[in-house]
Amino acid sequence: MMEKIDILISTDIIFDALIAQAEDVPASAEILKLCSENKIKGWITADDYIKIFSCIKENNQLSNNLIEKHLSCLSIIPIRSQTISDAHELNDKDFSDNIKIAAAQSMNIKYFITLKMMNCSRSSVKVMLPADFLKVFNNHNIMFISEKIAFVNLKVQFHQIYNQIDDQINKVINETSFIQGKYVKAFEKNFAKFCKAKHCIGVGNGTDALFIALKALNISRGDEVLLPANSFIATSEAVTMAGASVVFVDCDPETYNIDLNRIRSKITNKTKAIIPVHLYGQPAHMSLISEIAKEYNLNIVQDCAQAHGATFDNKPLADFGDILCFSFYPGKNLGAYGNAGAIVTNDNEIANKVLMFSNHGRKDKYKHEFEGINSRLDDIQGAVLNIKLNYLNQWNDSRRNASILYNTLLEDIELITTPYTLPNVKHVYHLYVIRLKKRNELQAYLSQNNILTGIHYPIALPNLEAYSYLNHKPADFPVASQYQNEILSLPVYPGIAESTVRHVSQIINNFMKKL
Repeated sequence: MMEKIDILISTDIIFDALIAQAEDVPASAEILKLCSENKIKGWITADDYIKIFSCIKENNQLSNNLIEKHLSCLSIIPIRSQTISDAHELNDKDFSDNIKIAAAQSMNIKYFITLKMMNCSRSSVKVMLPADFLKVFNNHNIMFISEKIAFVNLKVQFHQIYNQIDDQINKVINETSFIQGKYVKAFEKNFAKFCKAKHCIGVGNGTDALFIALKALNISRGDEVLLPANSFIATSEAVTMAGASVVFVDCDPETYNIDLNRIRSKITNKTKAIIPVHLYGQPAHMSLISEIAKEYNLNIVQDCAQAHGATFDNKPLADFGDILCFSFYPGKNLGAYGNAGAIVTNDNEIANKVLMFSNHGRKDKYKHEFEGINSRLDDIQGAVLNIKLNYLNQWNDSRRNASILYNTLLEDIELITTPYTLPNVKHVYHLYVIRLKKRNELQAYLSQNNILTGIHYPIALPNLEAYSYLNHKPADFPVASQYQNEILSLPVYPGIAESTVRHVSQIINNFMKKL
């Protein structure tokens, strides 16, 4: 799947292409051809779709094959009451055109292609004649004229699954199946299968997943848990929530994951668990971590918030350790439309504890065996995740292909370090992270050129004010403390266009030549 320009097509364009009678037919036909070749994402409103089919049936000159060729490639936008309200706000002369423009706005579609000369000043949708649109498109000017290149563009994947999402959310609402219903159960079953594990229990978010996992392993006050110095605070936060003490381990200078050579020196008689974080989508070295855990009788809780679908040594991550914890924050490789998380395990006893603790310490409604918490995946998110799960491998491949292209375009620049990937892992590139001394200057330059970036993370965990009570110094974690000033995350997401990757890389090259 590639990132494409979204356009709303009017009925006159389609009639011209089908019936071939207007002067602008070549341009109209070319636009539909681009849609059929999957180079442009074409949309049509539901009422226009009905009109077209009605007219086509009355015209015997048109074959079913021709109809199928031109219309099967278009996605349909339903007209809702809110669309009509928005159309009234536009206050232009032709209300039927207002409806179309309002429908385009509802889907964040920027271009409405029609044969009518129009000026809709109240809308962000740009109305264009087909010939004018093709001139701009063929010159590759649309993508970079005025819009910023997003760091994450969720709209691309949403447009791919829009109708399925709409259908499933409506079903959840109509069936009033909101908490622990069949949609959650279906997702839990399917995600466990995807992970090649016995159990999946949906929870409220990724932080809860880590906290509940630690509680299920009886981690509590007086215990210590090892984790990497570079991660999001949720990893360490969960340890403190469980009552245990955080022990940070510096990062590997190549993979940025936990440094295997520094783990043993941090283990004491209080150490009960280790949390390897599969940072940016690359699994930590799970075979060696498993050996260390076995040697010291430690539990392993994997933080898989950025590693949906990643593997180590051709094995699923569920083959290692005790528990896998996932976040389904919207921007993740597998993201919900709100907060959501899950715990995956092959251990029946752990699964039972997780299930009960996340649901007030119970299995039956009022039979509470102990105090737990309320952290449950709701059915709307379960329905959304179940649809997205069908596309996860495809979306991960898209991230990987974009990252490989970035490597090709950037790896020969002397002052930039591109990501190193272990030879025996499947990296899913939740983030594509480069490193350079002039990080802040490059980030500012990219921003000036309408390219959004991120930093993951600008302050290493031991250096946060939240952990000042541990009295750490930056020198205690030299790699993480150095890299927090050098790492920069570039745009990468499912469907990112090759042209976008090349454009970002070219702007980086332009900056580096000035140094």
